[in-house]
Amino acid sequence: MAKDFFKIAAVCGLLTSFVEVGFCQSNWTGQVQCQLNMQSNDYVHQETQNWVINGPPTQQGAMQVYPAMWSSSGQGTMQRAQGTQMLAGQWVTSVQGMNAPLNIFVRASDRRLLISQYHAQVVAPSGVIGVKQSGGARSNLSFAAYEWRLPPIEAGVDDTVVSGAGAAPISGGLLPLQSPAVTGSATCRWQFTRGGAATPSTPAPTSGPVVGLPLPGGTILPPAITQSAPSGTTNVSPSPSTSVTTSPAANSDPANNSSGSASGTAQPQASPPGDQSSESQPVVPSHTTVGKISTVVDQDTEEYEKASGFVAQIMFQVDQVLDDLTLQQFTAAEWKELEQQTGGTLVRSEHVMRLPPFPAAGYWLSLGDRRYMVSNKGIVNAPTKPSNTSNLPLYVQVGDDLPYAVLPSVAFVASGESLRPTVFKLLQKLPPSMNRSSETALFDEHRLRPGIWPATIQTSEYTAAAHQSCVMGVAQQQYSNNPLHQLIPDRCRRRAPCAPGNGSPCCLDYDGPSGDGKPIQRANGNDCLAIGAKFFEWSTCFVWTVAGACSNEAALPWNNLEPANPAPDCYHNHKYRNCQNLNANDFKLNPSSTMIKFGESSGLLLRNNTVGNSTCLAIDSKGPTAKLDLNSPGKLVPGGNCNGYRADHFSDLERKHYEQMKFRFITPKAVGPRPCKATYKVVASSGGKVSKATIVATNPRCGGWSGTINFQQESEWDLAVDVGGNFERRAHLSEDKDATLTIRNNTGISESEAKTTYRGIDYQGALRGGALTRIVQATINADASAKGGSDVTLEVQINQKTGEYTVQAGYRAGLGNEHEITTDHGKLVFDSNTPYSADPIANSHFPGIIGKTSNPKHIQGTWTEKLTNSPWPGYPATGQGEFAASWNLIFTPGPQ
Repeated sequence: MAKDFFKIAAVCGLLTSFVEVGFCQSNWTGQVQCQLNMQSNDYVHQETQNWVINGPPTQQGAMQVYPAMWSSSGQGTMQRAQGTQMLAGQWVTSVQGMNAPLNIFVRASDRRLLISQYHAQVVAPSGVIGVKQSGGARSNLSFAAYEWRLPPIEAGVDDTVVSGAGAAPISGGLLPLQSPAVTGSATCRWQFTRGGAATPSTPAPTSGPVVGLPLPGGTILPPAITQSAPSGTTNVSPSPSTSVTTSPAANSDPANNSSGSASGTAQPQASPPGDQSSESQPVVPSHTTVGKISTVVDQDTEEYEKASGFVAQIMFQVDQVLDDLTLQQFTAAEWKELEQQTGGTLVRSEHVMRLPPFPAAGYWLSLGDRRYMVSNKGIVNAPTKPSNTSNLPLYVQVGDDLPYAVLPSVAFVASGESLRPTVFKLLQKLPPSMNRSSETALFDEHRLRPGIWPATIQTSEYTAAAHQSCVMGVAQQQYSNNPLHQLIPDRCRRRAPCAPGNGSPCCLDYDGPSGDGKPIQRANGNDCLAIGAKFFEWSTCFVWTVAGACSNEAALPWNNLEPANPAPDCYHNHKYRNCQNLNANDFKLNPSSTMIKFGESSGLLLRNNTVGNSTCLAIDSKGPTAKLDLNSPGKLVPGGNCNGYRADHFSDLERKHYEQMKFRFITPKAVGPRPCKATYKVVASSGGKVSKATIVATNPRCGGWSGTINFQQESEWDLAVDVGGNFERRAHLSEDKDATLTIRNNTGISESEAKTTYRGIDYQGALRGGALTRIVQATINADASAKGGSDVTLEVQINQKTGEYTVQAGYRAGLGNEHEITTDHGKLVFDSNTPYSADPIANSHFPGIIGKTSNPKHIQGTWTEKLTNSPWPGYPATGQGEFAASWNLIFTPGPQ
């Protein structure tokens, strides 16, 4: 399946004048080289890709296209814990040369020379080969190698030498066994010469060899990579309601071997290349985070994180405070198991369980008179360099009056440079209840009182008496051989379960893995309190608390130090929602794109069920001023600390929350023949997420090309094959992708969507009861969907004498997720989300929208390509598939 989307070349010029034709007929030679060196905790990949012109150009409609060869070479390694086993892999990339023509032309709008790829993304089946080892089993690997998209290459129209450098982003999941959370950028350099000069030789890659842990049989695994950190931390008290410590990067304690930045932008330290003997072993991590990969691809949020300007990364790190008695309750093996389950590190010298840093997603950093959202990867993006980066307030909600904390220093760098995360550390001992009641507001003589707890955290250990109120013997060794829920007294069960929805306050703080899913009345005795605390561990409310969404609530005792300004409970903190009903990914502005005329309006539907109670809405456009009006319950505030509007999804008077809000986007009336069009981007941001709607407004008084362009891919395949010995494989794959471009007056919008299903089973023959039977060895189930829209750029070139035409249409395909679950002998091996594109022609040989017409005001045509090769290299498959394109455009002149 395509891991990248194909973009047709952007606006280009009509080659009609003698100068331009003469320019194109003067041959060019040259090449582009892109190098990637990607590293993370468990993944290393190095690769070099080259594009070299290897002949004179040919005429394609009104364009001249140069033949070029694409080649790639690289290597990589991976090791990742999957349950109790270690999954490892090693591979090499080798593509000797494939056709990848380049287009060199002059753009008519500004007379700039452009060099771009003139082909769909090239894919080399089995261009990557290697080995994989899971536990004691070893198997061969075979992946397709994907061509990267080149960065923009521009020069002056009279330049005879074009040289420069740029970056090509490499999205998560594009490379072999790559985690979607690990992204990178290849460094590209190019040099082209006009007039037949020799093509420069390809420089050798500058990156060193991959170094890793040797496994039996010669397999090499990557070394452990830890984030570099400065020494020392600074203790501060940023707000009356929070006790924290902060540092400009990851904590310097050597026991803290957490992964650092979730975005993969932290600078790792790899072992030096060279000796791989036993005397030169790389550092082995003290723990490896296990569990499913839950990254959700969000194309709009990724664009926000990579936008030009200045960026910073803000991370949280929780230190769970432990007393001596707690430290003694578990054996070394049990602490190690807890570290593997949580991804944390036990630091005995500090009496803490240190959890890995995680993004401060959804918080808002104040810069001047505006607040900037922290994305789901912890990224803050400011359009200009902040004049002040010291003592910056951080808010839980964009509309809050009081900051959650004040960060002593935040490191901003220019977009594209290496980030140094600002890590905001919280010291906390989570209470046994997340409900604001006598359990948290009042403490008897055996419990810690408000005002004492924070001082105790920072100055001394907990007393045994205080500890007994949290963890009693009923939850410890004396009942270790019996199921805990069978020993619960009836008085501990006198609490009603949470009702569905948000009708009344209730926290789901009893569905942890140690419980039976039923609530506990903790106030009915210390044994009830202890059992409730055990049920609370890793419950829904526990996870939300650790994730930072509830860190300002009354359930945390240190937030109750000011009686005159009490901290909110969960229900009021999320504006009449219970935390178990929140969804960090439930955020979308629809429709993704639409087209209207000046003077008309368009409806917008905003859905927000993230931790954000409000949404910032900004209108980005260089066209005539447009505005938003509210058309539903809620509140729309101009400004409101946002660059435009603030939409409040709640009513304090009604005590209700509105997950969905409706707006009208209103454009001004056209008063003349100009402008002919305007593209508006409505940008919504909240809860660490960004969603955009593209609205194209056109002027009916202008003329131009109008019509539709359609792309489609459909395929369905089945595999049933004896793969050797007693093994058999069966698989089914179906995929459907569509993209429709609607054009009016030389501009337009696109709508693209896609879905795919894959089901695979590997069988192994075995004797059971004297009869040969089949048992399931492994399964792979994958489902993917993508949807999106964007504006469309269009330029049509027609040779008035011959009728030959070329249409350049630029658009952005939607992006979504492919969710794959892999099992081995019934055990879960892999559960991942990777990017999935809705571009139908990414893997086709589509030559472009070209043809010949007898009517210079009407262009129409079709193109198809049958899929005949099996999608499983080396195995025959039954089925069929087709790529198709169609276009129908009519030119209407404007009023004279």
